Amino acid sequence: EYHLESLDLADNVAFRDDELNPLVQVKPGDIHNKGQVAADAAAIQQRYQDSGYVNARVLPQFTLDREKHTTALSHLIQENELKYLREVRITGNSITRDEIVRRSILLKPGERYDGSLRNASDQRLESSQYFESHQLRLGPVDDNDRFVNLLAEVEEGKTGDFNFGAAFNTDEGIGGFGELSLRNFDITDWPTFSGGGQTLTASTFIGTNRSSYRLGITDPEFFGYPFSVGADVFKESYTGTGRTEFTTE
Repeated sequence: EYHLESLDLADNVAFRDDELNPLVQVKPGDIHNKGQVAADAAAIQQRYQDSGYVNARVLPQFTLDREKHTTALSHLIQENELKYLREVRITGNSITRDEIVRRSILLKPGERYDGSLRNASDQRLESSQYFESHQLRLGPVDDNDRFVNLLAEVEEGKTGDFNFGAAFNTDEGIGGFGELSLRNFDITDWPTFSGGGQTLTASTFIGTNRSSYRLGITDPEFFGYPFSVGADVFKESYTGTGRTEFTTE
């Protein structure tokens, strides 16, 4: 059984040792766990790649002292060039407009590539519920080119729901209801009215004593700005029966 006697980070310029050491789990005095050493190297490499050094490589190398049963470990870091984003290329969106996909992507052309923003963009695309599946990945990376392209590949998904049914209770009598929800609506796109990222909801209930009609539309980013704007139109009426009859509208 071998223990780690010494640990070294080599050729790191962009980050200091004290910035990278917290990513390392195998420290001097610990058992030399080869699997964890490889995971430590991968964590350091990911830190570089998330910070724009997309071609960074970390190679763990160690020597054995067979008499003392110890190892000397060195993480050799090849930082390579810092990369910037040239453009975001979107494919697979046969219904959804490019700008609806693009507004979920926090990485902007001309800025340094940032892996944490890529992960946040991935979560925003997931929460939009517009797509059956999606993938954000880098295009082919040329060592001699300072710029990289981000490829956004999406697959359109189901964005509408319709529910209907019947109900009965002693206050409202017998009635039927219907509910429609469209999550990728576009009020300006006649006649398909789809692909604009807006939400349309419509519902109705028609019964013996109560009836209601409601129509609502919401734009989560009004005119491209991060402000949600919505409007609802509704009409409701209820007729009370019993000792005193009345109607509310």
